[in-house]
Amino acid sequence: MEARRSGEASRARDQARVLALDLHLAGQYAEAIIAYDRAINDGLVDADIYYNRGLARHSLGELESAIADYDTALALDSSRAEAWENRAVALQKLRRPLEALASYEQALKRTPPTAQLLTNQGVSHHNLNDPQAALACYARAETLDSSYAPLYTNRGNTLRLVGRFDEAIANFDRALQLQPVYAEAWGNRAATLHEAGRLAEAREAYDRGALLYPSHIETRWNRSLLNLLTGDFESGWAEYEVRWQRPSNEPDRHRSIPKWLGDGPIAGLRILVYPEQGLGDFVQFFRYVDQLIQAGAQVVLETPLPLLRLMHELTGSRPDASLQMVAMGSELPVVDVRIPIMSLPLALRTRVHAVPAPIPYLIPPAERLAWWREQLGPPGLPRVGLAWSGSPTHRNDINRSMRVSDLCSVLDEPFEFHCLQQRIRESDLSWLVSRSKPIRHDADIEDFADTAALAMLMDVVISVDTSIAHVAGALGRPLFLLLPYAPDFRWMLGRADSPWYPTARLFRQSVPGNWAEVVGQLPQALTDFRRMSGGE
Repeated sequence: MEARRSGEASRARDQARVLALDLHLAGQYAEAIIAYDRAINDGLVDADIYYNRGLARHSLGELESAIADYDTALALDSSRAEAWENRAVALQKLRRPLEALASYEQALKRTPPTAQLLTNQGVSHHNLNDPQAALACYARAETLDSSYAPLYTNRGNTLRLVGRFDEAIANFDRALQLQPVYAEAWGNRAATLHEAGRLAEAREAYDRGALLYPSHIETRWNRSLLNLLTGDFESGWAEYEVRWQRPSNEPDRHRSIPKWLGDGPIAGLRILVYPEQGLGDFVQFFRYVDQLIQAGAQVVLETPLPLLRLMHELTGSRPDASLQMVAMGSELPVVDVRIPIMSLPLALRTRVHAVPAPIPYLIPPAERLAWWREQLGPPGLPRVGLAWSGSPTHRNDINRSMRVSDLCSVLDEPFEFHCLQQRIRESDLSWLVSRSKPIRHDADIEDFADTAALAMLMDVVISVDTSIAHVAGALGRPLFLLLPYAPDFRWMLGRADSPWYPTARLFRQSVPGNWAEVVGQLPQALTDFRRMSGGE
């Protein structure tokens, strides 16, 4: 009797397995997962069943669940190279490149290398801002299969990252020779022309790409950035909305609340304004909140935690409760409509000649300002605040950040230099440890309330394109902004000023990666600033 029941259970498990595989191969992934679940619930425990369920979940975009299944499969059989590889692909999609790289390395220990595996490993290095390691992976991949088109597209992306634009374009051209219908190669080729400053060619490529591959969102997204960069705000802000369709973009949160994009009056409504992208973006576009209030709306501002204490200083000055601050991730009050903060220029119809710049629109908390004033004491020389690097995980960190040692020549000038950064990289710490300039404050900076108070006490702020620059500009401090050759869209082209921050002066690379050229202009700029401000 027991043997019969055992046999029946075994047949049920086998039938569930076969059904699951049939549904999986037919592309019916949701139904296949149900069948895999049934087999597992019936007691089938082996690496195959968990690996295959992981693949089905992966195909449905359920990446965290897929990784959990790959992990279970690997716990049962760690020799499965394909599980390590697919685990890495899922981690890559979740923007966890360090973990992805470790999984690719495990796969390569268990299977002969292929062009695909080495190319994917190179992408992980690329996403970790290690272009040399990425290029080495692509070179190995090419020796194994010189006809693998994605190899050339990804190598082109890495060459583009380091400013080797002609080589990048040649790689995209090679990918298109191998695979003529290849939207990613076409779109990345157009984006490289854009960053190389070949704007007419880039525009033509974007327009043609949008016709050839209308479903390729990245092409339209990059075209919006080109339009914004060149001052076509009407087209640029409208097409900027495609960002929510990009696979690499964060999800558009609060989707259950109706979205408002300027399509109707807002008087009497309660509107949720919520963050997206970086902290600097939140600071830059916070300027629009007053326009919403002036139009008769009550604003609920969901605020990232590092900015919360700084932003709360502004709500206390509004006795009419027209602005309510809520910490990001906490429970929200009832609202009528919502708008992501970077959609405000579209909703309020911003044009390049009429950017709202009510400087200053930030003020540091009085208590933090008083504390920092006491800490710094009376100035002996004019004070200069410095920020030379941003987040190391930023996709363009390799271009927008520099080393503190790159500022060495500036630090010899007769000014009192202060570091405004809360986080300093290990490589910079080793350089700073034996030097008295700039004066460090990272141990005392808790959040942007401290950053703003410290910046407020500077005579001038020198910063690369990071959130500290936005804070300084919003405070109305004199700002020397140091930009890479291919600047972010908001800084536009060929101008030394910014419609966003009237107190900013822009210093631009004329050659990719050449910070020495930019830094070389700073001593004279500081001397001129000191003279104009009555310092000598």
